[in-house]
Amino acid sequence: MLLAPATLRRLRLDAVLILLLLAASLVAYGAAWPLLLAALVGWAFVVSLMDKAPHYGGPLADPDQGYDLRLPKALSRLVLNTNLHGTHRRHPHLPWTAMPQAFRRDGAGYAGSYLTAPWRQLRGSMPLAPEPADPGGF
Repeated sequence: MLLAPATLRRLRLDAVLILLLLAASLVAYGAAWPLLLAALVGWAFVVSLMDKAPHYGGPLADPDQGYDLRLPKALSRLVLNTNLHGTHRRHPHLPWTAMPQAFRRDGAGYAGSYLTAPWRQLRGSMPLAPEPADPGGF
């Protein structure tokens, strides 16, 4: 439960530790603090881009939607098989090491390349599907 007292304590402790780490980083960077800011903004951009890539263009109403994206085996292991996001959504209980076997077992296909798919998002928002017409006229 998100609002349980123990959970709230952990969340608050995490927040305080993050703020302390940021403050210590600012002190360590001193006059070069704009470099820290640029690094944090760049990191946030990459995380956001990669986090949404396996969902871009998928149906909004399906919380389990996710695409599997092609990536060479060595790179796939380097990113902990996050390119197999659709497989992860179908089998959320499996560890990352079991994703390639589950992908093959499912007979799943790739929806594009992990290296190019994230950049599709820069085209902008996808149009929403039109709502079905109300047969009752209301």
